[in-house]
Amino acid sequence: MEKSSLTAEALLKIYGSDEKKLLTEHPSLENLYAFSNQREGAIEWIDFQRGRKVLVINDRFGAVVGSLLKKGLDVTVIDKKQENLDFISERYDVSEEQLHFFKGSIAGFSKNTQFDYIILFGNVHGEGECVTEPSTFRSVNRLLADHGKFIFLWIIALAFNFFGWNTIE
Repeated sequence: MEKSSLTAEALLKIYGSDEKKLLTEHPSLENLYAFSNQREGAIEWIDFQRGRKVLVINDRFGAVVGSLLKKGLDVTVIDKKQENLDFISERYDVSEEQLHFFKGSIAGFSKNTQFDYIILFGNVHGEGECVTEPSTFRSVNRLLADHGKFIFLWIIALAFNFFGWNTIE
């Protein structure tokens, strides 16, 4: 597990859902990336329909998962690393009926399942699905229901440092 993930895991155990206190006492770009609700703003404008199925790919720390759960969506998270799935599972203690996990690649996900929304966090290299691979988008197309919505989020950590840090009080 990467150093930032270990730190995030330890902080989650100490602070639980008190993210404001965590970020106040442990201000760093890594912690802001892991615990800030700033990334939720990227999906707040979308009119999600309660009870629909959403697939979240590459959301290493579960940044948007909490918002989706509050909106009453059935959330499935795909990640290639079990420790990322474990972190999200611990962060959001909800029923297994509302939050599901799949360890592996989107290409290996069941062909019989379709989603009303698919959220893909951009990643050119490193962990997770690589968005420069055509197979990633073919898999998204295969898993997206008719009239479903594909949401592609490209997260730039420096932008959080510039735009998001000063909003934490």
